Amino acid sequence: MKGFFKNLFVFILGIGSLSYLVIETLTVVDMPFIGNMDEATATIILISSMRYFGLDFSSFFGKKLK
Repeated sequence: MKGFFKNLFVFILGIGSLSYLVIETLTVVDMPFIGNMDEATATIILISSMRYFGLDFSSFFGKKLK
């Protein structure tokens, strides 16, 4: 049961960060420095929660090793 609550918590964090990014994208007013930091944090949380469930998109941003 402990794993269920951990999975639920990570899922809620991922959905929350995704909805925050969608709502933040639709707004007109954005603070110059703070606006970038909170969007970056929400993106990191979203990528991390997706990696937790096996969807690893972080390798998309890196170099391919030969």
